[in-house]
Amino acid sequence: MKVTVLNALSANGFIAEQDGSTPWQDAEWDLFEHTMNEYDCIAVGRKTFDEVTVDGDLDNYKGEVFVLSSNNARFNSPKAIFDEAAAKEYKNILIIGGKGCNTAFFKEKLVTNIIIDFEPKIFSQGIPFIDDNDEFFVDLELLSYSTYGNSGIRCEYNVKKYI
Repeated sequence: MKVTVLNALSANGFIAEQDGSTPWQDAEWDLFEHTMNEYDCIAVGRKTFDEVTVDGDLDNYKGEVFVLSSNNARFNSPKAIFDEAAAKEYKNILIIGGKGCNTAFFKEKLVTNIIIDFEPKIFSQGIPFIDDNDEFFVDLELLSYSTYGNSGIRCEYNVKKYI
């Protein structure tokens, strides 16, 4: 099954400002909405789910949304989400963050692809792409890149191997 992490990042690697706000350009949000609708289901961490629900970012998504949370008896691990998606014969999962959800899927070596949208912004403080308290190494291969909006760059990677 294809398991893809999708996040917009500031030029210095943050997925959001310290307060959780994401001041991305409109073109990024359009690209996000278009991309998510290419996937059978979405996996998202609880904090990010709360944020995107309030903001309405998933309003136009037609697939199933799995919320990863330590408080969720059913989906408290990436493997539980992966197994449920496989049982439903989904062909792909899109992981949309946040850092804890991203980190958990990488630690379990389930991620096969990564899409990073680099936004032309720099924050002095923010929320990182992955939790820096965990150790793992992932070797990537660039598949494609393109530009969008006002100086945004989308890079798509294949996971070559976990080390």
